[in-house]
Amino acid sequence: VYRMLKSIIERSVSQKNWNEHEKREKLCVAGGAIGIICNILLCIFKFFIGSLTGSVSITADAINNLSDAGSSLVTLFGFKAASKKADSDHPFGHGRMEYVTALVVAFLVIDIGLSFLKDSIGKIRNPEDIQFHVISIVVLLLSIGVKLWLGFFNKKLGKKINSQVMMASAADAMGDVLATTATIVSILVFHFLNLNIDSFVGIGVSLVVMKAGVGIAKDT
Repeated sequence: VYRMLKSIIERSVSQKNWNEHEKREKLCVAGGAIGIICNILLCIFKFFIGSLTGSVSITADAINNLSDAGSSLVTLFGFKAASKKADSDHPFGHGRMEYVTALVVAFLVIDIGLSFLKDSIGKIRNPEDIQFHVISIVVLLLSIGVKLWLGFFNKKLGKKINSQVMMASAADAMGDVLATTATIVSILVFHFLNLNIDSFVGIGVSLVVMKAGVGIAKDT
């Protein structure tokens, strides 16, 4: 998959009739599209597993992936707006739209984190047992692999084209890796020790998500 995506991106920016600005735009669009596809697929799989196991942390992780897809969509619009040529009202171009977009992404991430926190507190008051399924662990491990790759991909792309938005997306992806890892731990603890820490892990996930959002906003 990595080689396929790399090939597509290399072909898209190898056009000799494109200037550096156009190549940067194409790379940004390609990166945003890849983020949308990966996150939507992860959301579908995790939501199914969360419903199957009754785990609030997995379901929260699924919604987080959906928000990430939305963030990638916002990123695409931001790149398109930032790529507009200078005009009489904006003699230096529209480059600041990229930073405004990164700030919007940051607030979306914080809002999702607050939603997770509310759901997790509700589960503490009304706890529910978690059903253990090997497939859930497999899907979550695959999710970690995808997010690790996406994080490194966005970071490398962000450095290549000097994009704050792509660097923000990379930081968000790495936060997701930590959150999903914690979710796996909560499932295994319940299965082997009969100790339900799912809601508390959900709170931890929400705090990690909100911290990532604050970090993105600060950098922006």
